[in-house]
Amino acid sequence: MRNRWPACNIVVTSSLLQKEDQPLLFEMGVLTTIYKPTTQTRFVGELLSSLSKQTARPEERLTRSIRKDLQQGNLKQAEEQRKTIEKNELLSESRLQTLNAEFEYARGNYEKTITILKDNPNNQHDQLITLDLLGKSMLKLGFLQEALLCFDKARDQSPKNLTRLCLISEVEHSLGLEDKMR
Repeated sequence: MRNRWPACNIVVTSSLLQKEDQPLLFEMGVLTTIYKPTTQTRFVGELLSSLSKQTARPEERLTRSIRKDLQQGNLKQAEEQRKTIEKNELLSESRLQTLNAEFEYARGNYEKTITILKDNPNNQHDQLITLDLLGKSMLKLGFLQEALLCFDKARDQSPKNLTRLCLISEVEHSLGLEDKMR
């Protein structure tokens, strides 16, 4: 759903989710999670609160839309949205650098992606994105051990991301670490 409609607000309500599921939900672009059981008053209050936060933060919607465009190869459209972010100074310098690295990755400039991300160590907000991007760039350049380290660090923070788990398995297989594969 997030890939098709990057600007939509996703709210999940469930009794099955745990606190440790939060990093995965964040990666999926879930705006908020409302845990069951809940009352109608609490549900509406949390929903309105999260929607008002999202309305107040257009940079989140724009960065999601940019990421979608980059994944689909729409660099021109993504670039137009990045100009909006830069013109309105919607992101911190650190987050802007992460976004620049994502553009370089989309262009196939993997070494430049790595350089930008390594020169930007203070970005705590996009840490999972940074680790995944570093890992994928290292993988493209054939640095399998380094890629595995990045993916492992990201897995420590968000252990249920299936895409990342598959990448880890592929790298471990390539390195001959089948006994370590989990």
